Amino acid sequence: MWSQGFYGQQWIHVTEVTETASGCMAQVAYSPVGAPPATTYPIPVRDGVMQFQCNAGTGGVCRLEIQRGELLARYSDPTGFVNTGIFRKHH
Repeated sequence: MWSQGFYGQQWIHVTEVTETASGCMAQVAYSPVGAPPATTYPIPVRDGVMQFQCNAGTGGVCRLEIQRGELLARYSDPTGFVNTGIFRKHH
């Protein structure tokens, strides 16, 4: 979950990950609610990175990558806007 400006909290749901011949495939949903949505989308995982369109209105793309136990998030859209964040585990 993350919070971004006037969008409020947003959730990234990864409901399943399966191995494929070329890497992995994750079933992903991105939404403003905590409960997993009924519909997920297959997103390839390549070299530990998932990238998917997360804002259809602007063509915005989210990129998620795990490095050193942290989840790096990057949002970008065709206008050149970029936003980044780091998610850390809390014990």
